[in-house]
Order: sequence, then structure tokens, then C-alpha cells
Amino acid sequence: MKMLTRIKRLGRPKKGIGDRRHTSRRRGVSSRAAQVPWASRVFLHSSRSRAYRKAYNLGYDKAFNEGWDLGIQNFSTPLDLTSIIIPTYNQLGYLKLCIESIQAKTLEPYELIVIDSGSTDETANYLRSLPNTVKYQLSPEN
Repeated sequence: MKMLTRIKRLGRPKKGIGDRRHTSRRRGVSSRAAQVPWASRVFLHSSRSRAYRKAYNLGYDKAFNEGWDLGIQNFSTPLDLTSIIIPTYNQLGYLKLCIESIQAKTLEPYELIVIDSGSTDETANYLRSLPNTVKYQLSPEN
């Protein structure tokens, strides 16, 4: 009872000092969240985070183990060829030099894939003129 009397006597604090709505806007918390006591918000947030982390870690571990097992199973399988992927954007001169160099100096079997990211120079026409040994993908925009 004495506490209530004392609070009434002191009156409402100045705006910005202990004003729940003001502090919630300042911290970026929604007004709905400001109605929940601070300790409850912390508990809810931390429990959601713990549950999220636990589920994430379980999924991550499962996927990692499956990938590891597949890698071990297929480790002895030899690769038939090497994939060479070249991303390009408005660099026709360098692209020609790169492709010519790969074709002249690469002895083992390979596949050559060029990804064009919406070049505005003559890259698309050059790629279309190449023999079928070069695969390419033309994106409309970068």
C-alpha cells in the first residue's frame, strides 16, 4: 500500500524516461511486444533460438553425413572428364584467348561451359559460331 501511494505521489515520469512506448520505438520493438514483460520476451526469444539452433544443427549434421557417405562410396569411381566453366560479361577478346588456350593446351578429356551474363558485345554470336564441343548459356541480363 505504501508503494502505491509513493508511486501516485511521484507521478508519471518525464517522456523518454521509463515510457514503455517510447523505449519500444527507440529499440525497434513492436508495440505488441512492448506489452509483454521484458523477462518474458527474453525467455521466448532465447527458447525459440535454442529450438531453431537444435533443428538447424540436426538437419546440417544429417546432410553432412549423407554427403560424406556418398563421397566415400563414389571415391574410387574415376571421373570421365574435367568441367571447365568460364563466366563472362563483355570480355569477348579475353574469352577468345581463353577458349583457344584451353583447346590448344588441355590434353585430358574436358567439357567447356561458358556462362554469358547478358553481354552487349558480340559474345553471343561468337559462342553460337563455335563447334558443338563448347556448351554455353546466354542470360538476358547481368
